[in-house]
Amino acid sequence: MEEDIHPPYKENVGKRLAYAARSMVYGQTNAPQSPQYSAHQADGEATIITFTKVGSGLTTGTPLLEDASHQSGDVLGFIVMDSQGKYQRASAQIVAPNQIRVNHPGITNPKSIRYGWENFPNVNLYGEDDMPAFPFRTDTFSSDK
Repeated sequence: MEEDIHPPYKENVGKRLAYAARSMVYGQTNAPQSPQYSAHQADGEATIITFTKVGSGLTTGTPLLEDASHQSGDVLGFIVMDSQGKYQRASAQIVAPNQIRVNHPGITNPKSIRYGWENFPNVNLYGEDDMPAFPFRTDTFSSDK
């Protein structure tokens, strides 16, 4: 399953497309939307990520892949680039209805933070009506990493 970039959970994809059609085609303003990256701010060895379109607030759900190494409430799917250009996994927690705190010990000024940036990401961040957060990156440079 992890080697296949096609989404195995077709119902989730269909639900998102139906909500998008309600919003974009039919102009329904109450259709749930996926949380979207808005901004980030460094905070020592952590970064605060702010989202828009969170509805009643961000939540965590069941990860797509079993991951015994995470704690309940952890937000999965973040990687952080250090000053040498190497990525490492980072832990994150919800700290406000529209904010995540990404912890990256040993990295005070990450070059990049990415969420869901893999062929089959193990993510669990949701907004209203279990709408998954959009993948994003904080950098704007081109990279094969």
